[in-house]
Amino acid sequence: MPRAVLVSPCLALLLLAGGGPLRAQEPTACADSVTRALGTLVGTWGVRTVFRQGEGWDTTAAESRVRRDFEGCLLREEMVGTRFGRPFHVLALWGAVGLQAPIQRSFVHSQHGLLSVFSGGVEGNALVLRDSVLLGGGTVRLEHRFEPWLADSMRYTSRRSTDGGATWTTTWYADYRRRSP
Repeated sequence: MPRAVLVSPCLALLLLAGGGPLRAQEPTACADSVTRALGTLVGTWGVRTVFRQGEGWDTTAAESRVRRDFEGCLLREEMVGTRFGRPFHVLALWGAVGLQAPIQRSFVHSQHGLLSVFSGGVEGNALVLRDSVLLGGGTVRLEHRFEPWLADSMRYTSRRSTDGGATWTTTWYADYRRRSP
């Protein structure tokens, strides 16, 4: 008597739809995807940061180090500097999977606990990453822009919109200059 084989409903649908098991087309290791999309970020960067607080601005120097982590499947960026006279630390994790997937960047800094996951891609000569959060009962759109993307000198701009993108307020920008690969 034949034995019954239990198959999950999802697997059953995939098998029925495709007539057989799914076969990957030239699988790409995550480390290869990250290297292709982000590899030239690896290194040490001198950063001139300009922060907004209310109507005031603060300009300071910082250093950003980007290194490979998790066997090259993501990049880890740590920036250390000051903001309005207080120590300031940024942690960002960068990832990219496959050729068509968006670039993602999780981001948090030491002066607020909001963890954001930005996603996007290259638009013209800039990498544009977006996220949105609910604050005070409303949606705030967030955007991080790096341009020119993957140059040895690039400007990072962080901005936000509280009116659906009709107007934007720049909250921070930073000029990255490569110190070492």
